[in-house]
Amino acid sequence: MHPSPTEASTAVSACWAEMTSRLAPLVPILSDFRLSVRVTHACRALALTSRTTLSRELERRQLPPFRLLKNWYHVCAMVEAAENGASLCEVALHRGEYPAACYRLAKSTTGRSWTEVRAKGSDWVKRCALQAWEPYTRLRVIE
Repeated sequence: MHPSPTEASTAVSACWAEMTSRLAPLVPILSDFRLSVRVTHACRALALTSRTTLSRELERRQLPPFRLLKNWYHVCAMVEAAENGASLCEVALHRGEYPAACYRLAKSTTGRSWTEVRAKGSDWVKRCALQAWEPYTRLRVIE
């Protein structure tokens, strides 16, 4: 039996809250919303000596690899901004990014066009992100 939309939304919200708490040290880096944020920037910001150390720290916190984490986090942020009335172009330009790069990020991360992603909304993006991260996080999301 499939859960009701409300139950599914509540489950996604609970899992997302858990992930947010695990992400706490990385939130300032990820919230900067620079598509060019690299592993070396994350290492420097967290005072880690190497990308291997970062990988181990992410694994210890039961988080996915940095690129997978960063891409889904940015797509979710873009959809939330769109839900608040901003166009993806406005979000990109405000952040100093090329709009085309943001469109490509949404497509390469989700496998769907920006129009579809935006129409499906942030709950759908969070559910997809949690499903993509599931092998690393050990969190089970209702499908």
